[in-house]
Amino acid sequence: RHTVKFWYPNVDGQVRCSLEVEIDDRDHSTATLTPAPTLTTTPIPTETRTAVPTRTHTSTPTATPSLTLTPTPEDEPTDPMSGVISGRLVDQEGLPVSRVDVHLFRDTQESVYWVKWVEDGTFMFGGLPYSTWTVRVEEVSGNDMWEEVEPQIVVINKDTSDSVVTFNLTQKQIPMFKVFVPFVMR
Repeated sequence: RHTVKFWYPNVDGQVRCSLEVEIDDRDHSTATLTPAPTLTTTPIPTETRTAVPTRTHTSTPTATPSLTLTPTPEDEPTDPMSGVISGRLVDQEGLPVSRVDVHLFRDTQESVYWVKWVEDGTFMFGGLPYSTWTVRVEEVSGNDMWEEVEPQIVVINKDTSDSVVTFNLTQKQIPMFKVFVPFVMR
């Protein structure tokens, strides 16, 4: 017995199709065909043309002197997020008031924009966008010492980016009552 193999190569030299025959030499009558692998085709690339640019004549540029002005600090635009509202809280004697909150409201908002707990009588809100602001002082709950004060309206814009406000607080008059405590000795 012996096997005869016939094959046809593709472009890469790999087997494109083949035929395998097994021959029985004893009686010279039997031939067995072995199935060949599935035929596959390799696409042949198509010709692609590449455009070549046409040379055109351009003129040589000439230098033209120019004057560049450097802006002075007054000419430079103001940062629209650089507004500052600061201030003081003082009592009727000019002493700093502590243990109150300062609330900041923006004209476009009903809710509080920022709250500061004042410990030393001063407060500062920085990095504020241009807007109209309402500054209001509120006592911390349970601390009923000060009369209510009117809120202050502050406008932050390119002309007024820093604003200082002062709140003058008046201490509430706490009524005094006589208290009689019965005292029994035994």
